[in-house]
Amino acid sequence: MVQPREAYFVIDDRQRIVEWSYAASIMLGVKEAAALGQPCYQLFDGHDSFGKVVCRPNCHALKALQRGDLT
Repeated sequence: MVQPREAYFVIDDRQRIVEWSYAASIMLGVKEAAALGQPCYQLFDGHDSFGKVVCRPNCHALKALQRGDLT
């Protein structure tokens, strides 16, 4: 069996998932067909260690991406 190499996803400017790697499917248990077109914040529903929502529309990560700070 081929092992997945790297889990990644790509979002558009509306935070919708437009690319989903095979490794992401394996590691997260979400098939590509279920991920594509979904807002990343709805799929991940991330919270910090204090329970505060970090995955949301126009989140800090998206703002950093728009500034060119992250890839």
